[in-house]
Amino acid sequence: MLTTIRAKLFFLLFVVLLGTVSLSYLLISNTNGAEKASSQIQTTGEISKYTAQLLMYARGYQLFFDQESLDSYNLSYKNLSENLDTLQKRLQFKENLDRLSQIQADLHKHYATNAARIEIMKKYTTQITSPEFLASADGKKFTQLTAQLHTENISLEEQVTKFSNAIMAYEDAQLEKFRIIGIMMALVISGLVSFLFWFIASQIKRSIRKSSDECNYIGQNKDLSHTIQTLGNDEISQMMTTVDTLLSQLSTAIDGAKRTALENAAVAEELSSTSLEIGKRTEDAAKEVDETVIATQAVASILKTSEESSTHSGDMIASVADELGDASKEVLAVSSDLQTIVVSQTDLSSRLEHLDQEVSQVRQVLSVISDIAEQTNLLALNAAIEAARAGEHGRGFAVVADEVRKLAERTQKSLVESNATVAVIVQSVNTSTEMMKKSAEEIQALGLRAETTQSLMLKTVDNMNEAKALALGTAKDAKAGSSKANEVLVRINNIHQLSTTNARSVEEIASAAEHLSKLSNDLSHALSVFKTA
Repeated sequence: MLTTIRAKLFFLLFVVLLGTVSLSYLLISNTNGAEKASSQIQTTGEISKYTAQLLMYARGYQLFFDQESLDSYNLSYKNLSENLDTLQKRLQFKENLDRLSQIQADLHKHYATNAARIEIMKKYTTQITSPEFLASADGKKFTQLTAQLHTENISLEEQVTKFSNAIMAYEDAQLEKFRIIGIMMALVISGLVSFLFWFIASQIKRSIRKSSDECNYIGQNKDLSHTIQTLGNDEISQMMTTVDTLLSQLSTAIDGAKRTALENAAVAEELSSTSLEIGKRTEDAAKEVDETVIATQAVASILKTSEESSTHSGDMIASVADELGDASKEVLAVSSDLQTIVVSQTDLSSRLEHLDQEVSQVRQVLSVISDIAEQTNLLALNAAIEAARAGEHGRGFAVVADEVRKLAERTQKSLVESNATVAVIVQSVNTSTEMMKKSAEEIQALGLRAETTQSLMLKTVDNMNEAKALALGTAKDAKAGSSKANEVLVRINNIHQLSTTNARSVEEIASAAEHLSKLSNDLSHALSVFKTA
C-alpha cells in the first residue's frame, strides 16, 4: 500500500494531522474542563458567600428588627437556593451530589426554624431579652429555636465548607488527570511521528543509494546493456526504470549509429564516384542549353513578326468595320425616308377613296336631277297637249311649256355629259388608287429589304469587331509569347550559369565525400568504446 514516497509522505502527514487534531481536541477538552471547574468553583464560592450573608442578615434582624435585614435575608436565601440548584445540574460525582443534597436539606431546615423565630421576634421585638418573656411559653420556644438554629448554622457552615473543599479537590484531580493524559498522548504521537519519519527517510535513502551505485557502475564501465536493479516500487525506482528504458534506447541508437557510420563511409565513396559522373553530365547539359538558346531566339523572332502582322490586320478590320457602320447608318436613313413615303402614299390613297365616295354621291345627285328632268319633260309635254287643246288661250302656256321642255332636254343632255365625266373621274380615281396602293406595297417591301440589309450589315460589323478583337488578342498572345520566350532565354541562361556552378559544386561534393568518409571512420572508432550487446 505504502510503496511510493508520495504515499509514505501522505501517510506521515496524515499521522501528524491526526496527532495535531487529537492534541487540539485534548487541549480543547482540558480547556473546557478547566472552564467548567472554574465555573463550579466560582459557584461554590457564591454558595459560601450567600451562606455567610444568610447567617449575617439573620443576626442583623435579631439585633435591629429592621425590614431591610429581613429582605436581605430572604434574598440571600433565594440566591443560595438558585446556586445550589444550578450546581446540582452540573455535578457528576456521586459523593458531591450527596453533599449538595444534604446542604439543600439543612438549608430548608434552617429557613423553617428561622422563620418561626422571626415570627416570635416580630411579635415581641425588644422584649425577647426580658426575663418575663424568657419565662413565658413563647420565650421558652424562642430559646429552643435559637439553640436549634445555632446548631443548624454550625452544621450548614461545616457542610458548605466541606462541599467547597471537595469540589476543589475533585476538579484539581480532574485537571491533573487531563494534564497527564495530554502529556502521554503528546509523547506517543511524537514517538510515532519520529519513528515514521526515520523509517520513511531510511527507505528513501536506501533507494537513492542503490540507484546511485547502479548509475556509477554504468558510468565507469560504459556498459549500456546493463539493467538497473532497484528496491521497491517508489518514485526513485520508477525513475530508474525510465533511465533503464532510456539506456536501452540509447544502446539501440548507438548500435544504429555504428552501422550508420559504416554505411556513411561506403556511401561517401559511392557519392564521390557519382559526383564525377554528374559533373560530366552537367557539361553535356550546358551544351544542350546553348543549342536551346539559339532555337528559342528564332521562336522569339517569329512571334515578334506574328505580333506585327496581327496588329496590322486588326487596324484594317477596324477600318472596314467603321465603313460598314457608316453604310448601315445611310441604309437606316433611306429606310426611314421610305417609311415616310409609305405613310404619305397611304394617306393620299385614303383621300382618293374618300373622293371616289364623294363622286358616287354626285352621281346619285345627278341621277335624281335626271329623274326630275324626265318628269319635267313629261310635264312639259302634258302642258303642251293641254295648251293645244286650249287653243288661242293656251298659246302662252304652250310657249312656256316648250321652253320648259327644252330646258329639260338640255338638262338631260348635260346630265349625260356629267355622268360620262364623272365616270371618267371615277375610273381615274380607281386607277390612281390601285397604282398608289401597289406603289406603297413596293415601297414598304423596299423598306423591309433595307432593314434586312441593315441587319446584315450590323451583323457584319459585329463579326468584323470580333475579328478585330481576335486579331488584337492574337497580337497580344504573340507579344506575351515573345515575352515568355525572352523569359525562357533568361532562365536558360540562368540554367547555363547554374550548370557551370553545379560542375564546381560537384567537385566540392567529391571533396566533402572524402571528408565524410574520414569522419565516419572516426565516429565508428569513438562509438566502439560503448558496450551495447
